[in-house]
Amino acid sequence: MTTNRGPMASAERFWWEGCLVILGVLYLYVGFLGTSAWDLTRVLGILGGVLLIASTTSRKKWPLLSLVVVGAVPLAVVDWWSIVVPLLAATSLGVAFLRIRNLARIK
Repeated sequence: MTTNRGPMASAERFWWEGCLVILGVLYLYVGFLGTSAWDLTRVLGILGGVLLIASTTSRKKWPLLSLVVVGAVPLAVVDWWSIVVPLLAATSLGVAFLRIRNLARIK
């Protein structure tokens, strides 16, 4: 991350938060509009989306990581046969680790 104060500084700072919000919205999409017949999948999709979006408010390592893991992994386990949901979970975990690294740089 650069130390400049130009117009791109805030975009660089909040890039990973935006990615987590987008992934949370995709989880909400799976929960609300998914074509699954299981009610558990719908509940886990909605809960996962809310937790992924809520993880953007955390500025500490372990609360952020726990919110992302609790939000992303259960739906990926329930929908293991799908390719999209496990990839969303893996992407969410990867973005969370990059955000943690970015938080360490900002301090």
